[in-house]
Amino acid sequence: MLNNNILINEQEFVLQNETKKPSIKEFRLGAQIGVGNFSRIFVATHKVTKEKYALKVIDKSRVRRLQVRHHNIYNEIKLEKQVLNRLRHPNIIRLYHTFQDERSLYFLLELLEGGELLAKLYNEKTQVGVDEELARFYFADMINALEYMHANKVIHRDLKPENMIIDLKQNGHLCLIDFGTAKDLDDKSLNGPNFVGTPEYMSPETIDNKSVSHTTDLWALGCILYQLLTGETPYGAGSVYLTLLRIKEGTFDIPSFITDEPRDLIEKLLTRDPNQRIGGGDRGMAEIKGNYVTLSGSRRSPAPKTLYPSPYLLEIILDLSQTENKRGKTGRVDIIGDITQARILSMSQNEKHQLVHLLRRKQLLHLPSIFPRFFETPQRGRCMYANRREYTGYTHQLQNTFDVGFQFAVLVLPCLSGGCDTVEKSMDDDAWNKHLTDLHRLVASISQMDVEIVVLIGDSVESFVDRAKTCTQIDQVQAVFDQFRPDIRLVFVPGPISSESTESLKEYQQCFGDDYYTFWFALQIIVLLFNANNVYRCGGSKFIILNSSIYLSQEAELIADKTQQQTWYQKELENGHLCAREVYVISYHMIASAKETKTEVDCVQLFDFIMTVWLRDSTLKGIAIRLRHQITFDYGLSQDKSESVRPSRHSTLINDWLTTMDIKSREANIIYDGDTVICEVSDGRMFFQTVSTKECIRISKTLTSLAPVIGAASTFEYQNQKLVKVSGGLFPDPVAPEFGEAIVPICDNRHYTDTNSAQKLSSESIAELRSQGATGKEIIEALVENSATWNDRTEFSKQKYLKKKQTKYMPRVRVLKCTAESLCKTYRMKNPEKIRYMREDTLGQILMYANIYATSQALVLDTCMGLVLGAIAERQDGNGRILAPYIGQNPCVDILRRFNFDRKSLASIHSFPFEEFALLDEREDDITKAELSEPKLTEEEKRKMEQERMKKYTEEERKKHELKKLRRDQNRIVRQPRAVIRNWLRDKSDLLILASEYDPESTFITLMPYLGDSRPFVIYSECLEPLTKAFSSFQKMNSLIDLQLTETWTRRYQILPGRSHPEMNMSGCSGYLLTGTKIACNLYKGKK
Repeated sequence: MLNNNILINEQEFVLQNETKKPSIKEFRLGAQIGVGNFSRIFVATHKVTKEKYALKVIDKSRVRRLQVRHHNIYNEIKLEKQVLNRLRHPNIIRLYHTFQDERSLYFLLELLEGGELLAKLYNEKTQVGVDEELARFYFADMINALEYMHANKVIHRDLKPENMIIDLKQNGHLCLIDFGTAKDLDDKSLNGPNFVGTPEYMSPETIDNKSVSHTTDLWALGCILYQLLTGETPYGAGSVYLTLLRIKEGTFDIPSFITDEPRDLIEKLLTRDPNQRIGGGDRGMAEIKGNYVTLSGSRRSPAPKTLYPSPYLLEIILDLSQTENKRGKTGRVDIIGDITQARILSMSQNEKHQLVHLLRRKQLLHLPSIFPRFFETPQRGRCMYANRREYTGYTHQLQNTFDVGFQFAVLVLPCLSGGCDTVEKSMDDDAWNKHLTDLHRLVASISQMDVEIVVLIGDSVESFVDRAKTCTQIDQVQAVFDQFRPDIRLVFVPGPISSESTESLKEYQQCFGDDYYTFWFALQIIVLLFNANNVYRCGGSKFIILNSSIYLSQEAELIADKTQQQTWYQKELENGHLCAREVYVISYHMIASAKETKTEVDCVQLFDFIMTVWLRDSTLKGIAIRLRHQITFDYGLSQDKSESVRPSRHSTLINDWLTTMDIKSREANIIYDGDTVICEVSDGRMFFQTVSTKECIRISKTLTSLAPVIGAASTFEYQNQKLVKVSGGLFPDPVAPEFGEAIVPICDNRHYTDTNSAQKLSSESIAELRSQGATGKEIIEALVENSATWNDRTEFSKQKYLKKKQTKYMPRVRVLKCTAESLCKTYRMKNPEKIRYMREDTLGQILMYANIYATSQALVLDTCMGLVLGAIAERQDGNGRILAPYIGQNPCVDILRRFNFDRKSLASIHSFPFEEFALLDEREDDITKAELSEPKLTEEEKRKMEQERMKKYTEEERKKHELKKLRRDQNRIVRQPRAVIRNWLRDKSDLLILASEYDPESTFITLMPYLGDSRPFVIYSECLEPLTKAFSSFQKMNSLIDLQLTETWTRRYQILPGRSHPEMNMSGCSGYLLTGTKIACNLYKGKK
């Protein structure tokens, strides 16, 4: 027994230190404990020593595939091996051996069973951070490891909690892992590009593509320390690009409960200048150790056992959550008399800040019965949701969790001071009480509506200067606003009184929150317009609340606030353009009317935005309206007690304008006379057909009128020589039983031969049934009843028999509206080569990556018969502009003509020759003399020529000709003059899509100058090789980021449900996508 133990120890020593490489056959693989881009990590047990290791398995075939778009992947693998072989430190993972076989590479690593550091930051699926004492403990391990690495001239470059593992064998200390993107300052042959790492932890010099030093790890260390204490990163945003922008700006907020020492260290670590960053000077890590970290130098000191968050805070959070759940949608909570509120009031200020932070991280702070608790009064708290330039609960991150639509109402408060004709400058007590009474009535009326938010525009008090009077009026007004249903959120838009001076602005912010900020809606939005009978809807929208009075103010003391808001506004517009489908601006002053502001400043020049709203009423369905001004509706309090609200002249003007608009509206699923539809017959045929009362299709060897189809897309059955609408779709295919299913002997018909002699019903009898008006279903029932072998069939055989007879005696046809999805599916089945083998999910990916939204200008090169053009026009609904260059004599847009677009949608598509406008000469005049001198026929001359041509037609032929002309005019793509196209191209497009058969690299380089900065592009090709070539070239361009090349999408095709044939597993490739974003060159500088 003793000898065996000695043998095991000797084997263990040999395995870890012997130069002879082990084999994968020596290990028994256990559970998978990690996964990477091209590797998996397993628990591996040595079969002889029983010692456990972490085995990193790198798939060679996966590496070869990734090498196409990740050229440095082999160097990363070699670099990780080289660095780990050189580093030997308790806080760095140990590499024992590397070996390989035909399929994989293997890294035999030290097994660390404590899990990632990131897991320690979670509390009930929410990152909240750890206690400050434990953060010090982990931070000391990081400093130890970095000091050793930097002394050995190694920079990690991808520090983050996921790359730090807790070692339970070493009392819970940390170990750094994942050195694939490290930088070796000794041997630079394997170093990758400078722009590497995880975006949220990247330093500014990394983003600028500069050569980095060890200070870039110190920046990441500051981000990690911030995350340890708060549960979130300092620069996290809605996307990678926005995160990088925030890092370059260098602005972040540290919660109030963080103590002075870690606060000071975070600020010094996150210094933008790497030379000024703490730890980057001559003293190195000694400066950090003396500042914050106290190191014992012993690995025996265990990790502090702390409870964070404290059970006391968690108990309060649980009570608040349960109270909110019991409240219901319209119920109220007596906050003042609540026991939990008494416990909150007894807390210290630091504990309150910590509780607020935890509630925000758990997405509970914004709830109606929770947020008002942390203010002087609950009524005041309900008006203070706007803080830190955003609206609590309606941020971009939080709105991603909602899955329902929203409705909101806009209310312009009456003017209570100078500038209003109906109200005196100073109100007496009776007038003020009357104002409160009317306001209370209005609040009660709106509370009965199903609204989520009420936007209150204007001032609610007479003045913010007279403090005694102001405080009284604010308390009274906020008490009235508190009568809104608890689930209704109040969004305040400041009026001119709040911005009369710095003092009044500060007073407003203390009573109603920030004076300018943003809030988001993730999905549908319905704006209720009182007395206007219109409802507006949109989706994925960002709202920007502006203090327009600051823009128009001439006060010298407000110049700094004005400049700050203007800079913030431009940044938020750019943010919204990247992340939101629509961006809306709400302010007190009308954007398009400079006269109403009683100032010479032109508001259009100040704001200059386009607002899009979606009408939803009985007459205008799904039509996008482009407005050059902001829509605000003044619901001043009526003097007539019979009505609680009245629209002002602003809303009347808008309603009149909407009424006089000439827009052809079409319901999405309605089929109109003259539309082109897709007909799918139960006998397997599929074809396009123009719907008309006089058009017919052949079903069951008989021409049948399509008149019943006009109305709605559905499934129709051929009954009594006409089409009848039925529920359901086409007849389903028979479903075979699973393998191994027992067959009843009496129903075993494997050797059975079907003959006509088994059917007692003759063809003459069937003809007689038809003459008597029997339906197809009745005939099939008679066939089953007269079949001598029906009861001897299996269930599968019965299904096949019924399907065969249904197709013959009761054929069905499914009529589909021509949409992007249905057209893509149809062409994919019939003529996939015409759409370049594009599948509907690939088309959806293109639209998603391109960030299509209404009012955007799209530059699209489409040789897929116009499928991509039609999909974009379908999504924009005629509210954008699509520039469609073509190569050759004429654009090939056969599919586009099947979309049944109205004139508005077709007018948004503008085709032009690619060769003519490929390279625009800025020195060329916009309109040449030849263009001006081209002779044009007048409308009267065209009408006379048409009348002469129609004289030779008969009445029937004339009607057909007029119908064809109408369809041709409706499907005509507008050709704009060359000068107009030039100006549109020079204004830069919002997105670029290439789905053509031409070389993607050269085509993209030609069109790239006409794509705006911070705008996405998508390139589709059915072959991978041209995209890989373009990908390699684009990586060298400084103005392109977020490059991504998709891999082959595969799909398993089955013969029948539940049965698959091994030879039927094939590639369902639907082409490849190369996506990215074009940015300004000064944002991403690199070596040329």
